[in-house]
Amino acid sequence: SASFSGDVNFEGGQVQYDASSNSLDFQDNIYAQFGTGNDLRIYHNGTDSYIEEAGTGNLNIKGNGSFINFLDSSNNLMAYMVPGGAVGLYHNTEARLTTQAAGIKVNSAAVGGVAAPILNVGQLNNAYQSGMESSVHLTMKTYNPSGNFYFYRQSAIQASIIDGDICIGQTAVIDSSRNLTNIGTYSGSGNISITGASSPKITLTDTTNTC
Repeated sequence: SASFSGDVNFEGGQVQYDASSNSLDFQDNIYAQFGTGNDLRIYHNGTDSYIEEAGTGNLNIKGNGSFINFLDSSNNLMAYMVPGGAVGLYHNTEARLTTQAAGIKVNSAAVGGVAAPILNVGQLNNAYQSGMESSVHLTMKTYNPSGNFYFYRQSAIQASIIDGDICIGQTAVIDSSRNLTNIGTYSGSGNISITGASSPKITLTDTTNTC
């Protein structure tokens, strides 16, 4: 064994024990390596810092506390993980996405003094329903000028909104001018009630001129 009371420079000067700060210092691109095959490396390349799994295994981060936290230079949360529980992601110190037992919760930013909307995605109401619920209006938007909306059951389209037409499958039943179209026969047992603000309420047109 050897004992030293001051700084220790290892051969080449790339690694030094600094007694004043009680630290082991590594120069740029000098690895602190662990494992028989040097599988784990910790180093700084002069610009960025790395924790690298250089072998064939996984890089695992374990914690025995209540949280595993990722912090910025001011110790503000960027993300956290609760063992066996939630995972949270932050934007500029504000929570944005949190996992829940039934799905995820998305927090938006407050705008103009209006409370920040909350969107829940996942299991809703009971075990047989999943979907989205919002604390305010729920908006779906596509940035594709030719984009449409489709609602599926497994691989079959059940309903859609195509160029402003509301469709069963992909067949319009209410067009973009709010006219009924492609309506077949009615076989229900209840009454049909049609109301409007002006007369006539409904017009029947015979285009075949036959009975």
